[in-house]
Amino acid sequence: MVVTACYMKKMIDANSDGGALLGAMSEEACAQHCLDRYPDCVAVDHRKSDQNCYWHGAGIATQWNDCCHHYVIECSCTLLC
Repeated sequence: MVVTACYMKKMIDANSDGGALLGAMSEEACAQHCLDRYPDCVAVDHRKSDQNCYWHGAGIATQWNDCCHHYVIECSCTLLC
């Protein structure tokens, strides 16, 4: 049996270009939204000014930007990997 544990890694003052607008929500809800939809969602940006959440699929580049906090999913194998 293979068990994979995934979590959201927070990058302060960073974002990725583009993304699909999900609407305004808390940072925690934004990150959880993505985690619940992995592997289709691999990262989200939470914009500080209006609390909007942006969903990202694969193939994103991250940059430093004080507009947002960027969350990216990281997974590790915990058993029989």
